[in-house]
Amino acid sequence: MNEHETLIELDENDTRQAEIAAGVVTDILAGTGLDANVSYSQEGREILIDVTGDELGFAIGRRAQTLDAIQLLAYLVSTRAVDPGERRRVSVDIDEYRAAREEELFDLADRAARDAISSGQQVEMKPMTSNERRAVHQYLLENGDIETHSVGEDPDRRIVVTPREAA
Repeated sequence: MNEHETLIELDENDTRQAEIAAGVVTDILAGTGLDANVSYSQEGREILIDVTGDELGFAIGRRAQTLDAIQLLAYLVSTRAVDPGERRRVSVDIDEYRAAREEELFDLADRAARDAISSGQQVEMKPMTSNERRAVHQYLLENGDIETHSVGEDPDRRIVVTPREAA
């Protein structure tokens, strides 16, 4: 969405996209023979899909690549059910993997911000997926003493934290 587009007020009772996204996730996992429970909730412009079950590591994959692919498919299929202005972002979490990873990333981000501020130098974080970088950029926006940007090419793209005085 660009700066000239306006957000349409979303109907919180309209769960068409969420139901389809959750169904896509259920079908993918069932197709791989994994037994999982899939539930969803909506918060504003985001659909949160939670998956629980035993031995779901396969569905997360290395560096969460499988989980990211499942999330992308759920989003792409589900957005066809609604008008472009009514689309919600889809986030899929399996056995709280993303929540735990996000906590770990935020700890690393706090450390990078402290190091950048105390040293007066920019600090490069380790490579992350696009979803992880987005979460860290958003998290660090609250810290007015630093700025962030991404450098490199995937899969080695990473965040650089710069103290505001040196920016």
